[in-house]
Amino acid sequence: MDTVQPVVTVADEKERDLIRFSSLSRYLIALSKSLDPRIRLTSKALAIIELLIWDTASALMEIANVSATNDHRITMLPRDIELAVKVLLPGELKKTVPQAMTHALLQFFTAQEERSKKGPSAKRKTHSEIAGLILPIARVDKMMRMYLATHSTEVIRLGSYAALFLTVTLENLAAKIIQISDDEVVKDERELIQPRDILRALQGDKDLQTIFNCAITEKIREQIQASAIPKQAKKKAGGKKTGGKKALQSAKPRSKASKSK
Repeated sequence: MDTVQPVVTVADEKERDLIRFSSLSRYLIALSKSLDPRIRLTSKALAIIELLIWDTASALMEIANVSATNDHRITMLPRDIELAVKVLLPGELKKTVPQAMTHALLQFFTAQEERSKKGPSAKRKTHSEIAGLILPIARVDKMMRMYLATHSTEVIRLGSYAALFLTVTLENLAAKIIQISDDEVVKDERELIQPRDILRALQGDKDLQTIFNCAITEKIREQIQASAIPKQAKKKAGGKKTGGKKALQSAKPRSKASKSK
């Protein structure tokens, strides 16, 4: 496979500090169920997707920070995130993510107007629920503010709806990774998405390969590639095999026909 040239060199040589929070596993599971109720992921696969999400978020924040600094602003605006998406994300994602941003913002405004009409009797919802998203906007907002506090000297404020734009971007990226990884699982007639399926998805899709090569730091790449190696390959030659639990025979392998239904 031909190597894809990076769209932009973002922290390729230096280690990027990841700002991590509590696990996003339950949100990623909910996202996978919204795509296909039969999709299942292992805990290691969920951890890898989290690494990809937060590292890509850091790369987008770096570009948005440069954009705001060049404009001599102290506030990072939604248009800075949109510019970072156009610079970093390739191919189909570059077209679909801005459309998803506009749709989520319009839905957010519409839901806020309806809530104001209902008054105090309106049911309380999170910002993600109002915008029709699954990943938490509040957690992404916190990450962005911590990033500005630790990595930026000139840009110190976060504009309204900038966190919403970044959350839409990360959710679309996570959905694409899960979908393509699930396609790899269906080809092998298996049930669970494992780390090796995610690695094959990253290497097989041109858009994901570009992001993996230019937005993800070398340290994270090594972690993903190491986790994708089966346990048996890591054992030394001549070692005794340890008996493991037999796979459950009750679960029927998925096929392309069952997935389409």
